[in-house]
Amino acid sequence: MPNPENLRKITSEQAREMGKKSKRGPSIKTLLKKFLEKSLDETGVTEEEKVALALIAKARSGDVQAINTLFDRLEGKPSQTIDQNNTNTTKEEVTVKFE
Repeated sequence: MPNPENLRKITSEQAREMGKKSKRGPSIKTLLKKFLEKSLDETGVTEEEKVALALIAKARSGDVQAINTLFDRLEGKPSQTIDQNNTNTTKEEVTVKFE
């Protein structure tokens, strides 16, 4: 239970300020997307396309991690199945004693 001596009233303005997001900059995802979409060379190839081509080249050279990354992106990650059938036929007895 809260101690009433530690509680203090706040104004509605203070409550609004507490609810605001921190003043950090854009997320790393936003920054990466921004810079990858820019065309930085005279051929008109974007950085995003260069990264994709580099990944394909690594996969072609036999890099297993690059191959897995491509398959995950193209086909989707395989779903993980969990076998919930209990094949254990032995029964265990548990006794709980309350004193």
